[in-house]
Amino acid sequence: MKNYAEVTEQLKQSPAVHSLCYGAFLQAPIWISPDVLAVPLAALGFNAELCYVETYLRQFLGIELTSEQIQAGVLQAADRLPVISVIHFPSASAEPEVLEANARANLEQAMQIIAWVSGERLTEFAYVTVTGQDPPFFRMLPPNSRRRQRLGFGNTADAFQKSVDRTRLAAQEDPRFAFAMAIFADATHEVNPLFKVCRLFNVLESLAYALKGKDIGSRRAVKLMLNLEEGDICHVQVDGREISFDRIEIAGRLRDKFFHGTPFREADLNSEARQVFYLIEDRPVLIADALLADCELALVRWANDASPAREAARARSYG
Repeated sequence: MKNYAEVTEQLKQSPAVHSLCYGAFLQAPIWISPDVLAVPLAALGFNAELCYVETYLRQFLGIELTSEQIQAGVLQAADRLPVISVIHFPSASAEPEVLEANARANLEQAMQIIAWVSGERLTEFAYVTVTGQDPPFFRMLPPNSRRRQRLGFGNTADAFQKSVDRTRLAAQEDPRFAFAMAIFADATHEVNPLFKVCRLFNVLESLAYALKGKDIGSRRAVKLMLNLEEGDICHVQVDGREISFDRIEIAGRLRDKFFHGTPFREADLNSEARQVFYLIEDRPVLIADALLADCELALVRWANDASPAREAARARSYG
């Protein structure tokens, strides 16, 4: 792109799917691929956050910000949260939801490349889809929250506080546990469910390291840590069929495929296990959800000193 007019004309092209993102800085527009363009735009700034702080100070501390303080806050963060429009130009038009779905893989790859170029993470906040036949369609992407309720039966405020304290102390005392917590935090941000499965398996593997041995590999060690030697099969109902699968085995194989280049083919599985390929290809989020629960359990058991993996790690350090 040589000038503003050229960029503006490209932005008006249709059909197109625009993913508006914040968090990474680009100095100039760049073609990520022949059909994906990334265009830097004006930063969001921090005005909404500043307004929140202004209300917080007034409501809880009885402090009113002066107009000079507010203006200083606006100027301080005027260039923060830079925005990039990542645009996919399909070869043919379709309904907005179809265009968006078809653009997903291209946009994800583009955002990964931008993260590499900029060293910063992109966060999507809206889609604008132009078909060329109807008015543009837009869809906001507010951040998701599981809104988990930790307080309740068997987990009172006092018990929850003690659990938090034990987790903090475990992370302070053991850098391996702190590392596992960091991997878990990163995994929760992963948008690709297959990659999320791999990251979550890495969390489990990093905790189960002391259970590994000459005849015990990563998957076996993870199962020992989770007490999954027996009854470790998940059963899910998907599209009118029941699918049973060994989540640790599948997650380990996926991790090996993506991290080590080990082939993972349907032919490698027996007839009963091959049905899981439907999950891998069409509903990988169900595998990720199962691994997420395993990670949460493994982390809390370690923090509560009720994990065979922590016991094995302690024995190894003394040996």
